[in-house]
Amino acid sequence: MKKVCLIILDGFGLGAHDEGDAIFHARKNFLDPLFQSQKFSKLKTDGASVGLPSFQCGGSEAGHLTIGAGRPIKQFLTIINEDIDSGNIFKNPALVPLFEKAKQRGRIHLLGMLSDGGIHSFQPHLYGLLKMAQQFGIENIFIHGFLDGRDVGERSAKKYLSELETIGIGKIASLSGRFYSMDRDTNWDRTKAGCDVLWGRDEISNFKLQTSNGREALDKFYATSKESDYYFPPIVLNKDGAIAKDDIVVCFNYRSDRMRQLWSALCDETFTEFDRPFRLNPQNVAVFGSYYPDAVTAYELADPQVPYTLGEIVSRAGLPQLRISETEKFNHVTFYFSGQRKEPFEGEDRILIPSPKCASYAEKPEMSAREQTDALISQLAKKEYALIVQNFANPDLVGHGGEFSPAKKAIEIVDECLSREIPVLLSHGYDVLLFADHGNADEMFESNGDPCASHTKNMVPCWLLKSDGTMPQLRENGTLADIAPTALELLGIAKSKEMTGKPLF
Repeated sequence: MKKVCLIILDGFGLGAHDEGDAIFHARKNFLDPLFQSQKFSKLKTDGASVGLPSFQCGGSEAGHLTIGAGRPIKQFLTIINEDIDSGNIFKNPALVPLFEKAKQRGRIHLLGMLSDGGIHSFQPHLYGLLKMAQQFGIENIFIHGFLDGRDVGERSAKKYLSELETIGIGKIASLSGRFYSMDRDTNWDRTKAGCDVLWGRDEISNFKLQTSNGREALDKFYATSKESDYYFPPIVLNKDGAIAKDDIVVCFNYRSDRMRQLWSALCDETFTEFDRPFRLNPQNVAVFGSYYPDAVTAYELADPQVPYTLGEIVSRAGLPQLRISETEKFNHVTFYFSGQRKEPFEGEDRILIPSPKCASYAEKPEMSAREQTDALISQLAKKEYALIVQNFANPDLVGHGGEFSPAKKAIEIVDECLSREIPVLLSHGYDVLLFADHGNADEMFESNGDPCASHTKNMVPCWLLKSDGTMPQLRENGTLADIAPTALELLGIAKSKEMTGKPLF
């Protein structure tokens, strides 16, 4: 049986070799000789190559979807932008009935991340909703903003608040750092703090930033903390804007993984993690994306479940496969890589390694990389797979911390893990495709010297290490869509006609 292992170095881009390039400056005993060989391809990971607008950098969600599908899939950012530009949003069949109901009740709430990072949300989508609410004549329009500090500058929230004020529609009712409102690792104390301010319950908060002005609150936070907008404490700015039981709520975040937990707390009938004053009626809630199926889905992908992915083709061939990652990227090597399919394919095994619990992965740059390597090596001794898909989250998640030294350390730890597991993979007859889904740790400083915690548009490397000990020269440039066709050719399986990518040989 021919065998291939895909190892995805999440957030590992080809930087400028300057002082902010943590990847270049890291000690890489395993990877540096691979770089020196000059036999790697450079893959494009942004814009149309992964189904995004031309201006948008790539991300793990779009990246893994593209890798698994072997073709770019039009992303939510592109779909919603086109709808706003054409004016079709004002006729959206899911939104119109809710806005009519909100007009009758005289109030509506718009929730989401105030950011133009384009990974989880895009602030112009909020502007489209605000104009729609104004057109419907809704008297009270309340905005509950989640601050970013990760996909954009660490302390850039004032820019987004100022833009929002310029629009001149609606009132900001509450603000919260995404650390609280967008947790995905069952840290229910964080989710509770994020929910409390939606309900107007700031009196139970320990944070002393009470004010009715968002920019003033940011000034106080910056003066008393060294943290980024990501950790901004949840506050109520307008008590009249507290969400009531029968209110209409629209969430304009479209990425799913960091929204499920919040909406479970707000809407699930059987939710028991903490006390809540009431349960929102999911039919009064609209979401951008299909992450909460009981709510009204305002937008979904043209093909919610992408067919003929690499995983499906391998399964149809009757071959076994393995997906392995730690918690932070497990959804990416399973759900997104499989074309947004939740269930494993026939013959698919999964290994989930828990990510460590900490406020920032800068505190623990090793994350669970070593445990993941141990698990993979142990599994190789037990079972053979035609396809293995693995993700190392460290360059991305530690890079998001915005600190150079931890990011450099993260790269060194991943290099150590690769030096352990790749020889074992090769000895078991696996050809290894080693590549990244987008950049991050390759640019740890902004041009003005401020910390940079966001993704980059830099191309990423891709190496092919063959089990016979050779390292073939790959063509110079490609995209993430070329990975699946390359893997299938190594397996001796024809790619599907839907795949537009081409092998990298």
